[in-house]
Amino acid sequence: MQKKLYSVLVIVLLSAITAFKVNAQVAIHLSNPLGLMSKARIKIEYRLDDRNALLLSTTGYWGLCPGLQGYVEYRNYHFVSRKTELFYYGKLGGGSGEEFGIDHGDTGPFTYALAGAGMGYHFNMGRSQRFFMDLAFGLKGCAKITATPNGDDFQFFYLTGPGSVADVNFHLGFKLTNR
Repeated sequence: MQKKLYSVLVIVLLSAITAFKVNAQVAIHLSNPLGLMSKARIKIEYRLDDRNALLLSTTGYWGLCPGLQGYVEYRNYHFVSRKTELFYYGKLGGGSGEEFGIDHGDTGPFTYALAGAGMGYHFNMGRSQRFFMDLAFGLKGCAKITATPNGDDFQFFYLTGPGSVADVNFHLGFKLTNR
């Protein structure tokens, strides 16, 4: 499953670079190292201009809530300083997965839709500003589309898993192209 995920992302990345303007800024956001215990996320960001960006995101989850999630995110940036940008975001997407509860067994497989919004900070690092960190926090909602008969008893999915209401993210990244 992970090979397919990365293959799709490479194809999307190459398409984004060749389909858009040559002077566009394209960046890759990666999961923070601590998050790799339960998930791996990669985002591809395309800056439309200095203030607006579109991001494609894919996340693979394992552990108590295994599955795959994807979404499209829009960001509106505002410069705080030369190296720091405040951003507001909104995202729409969906996923598929299951949950392994401690007492109640398996509650999957199921598919779901998600929507979320929030704000965050984008910190450019170094003289060239090729590397960056993102810290974002907001709210997210997930709704089941399909589920197995015992799919009503979600625990970790909404509490700390892919469907958590608190949408807190920390990513490291690098820019493939710079304006």
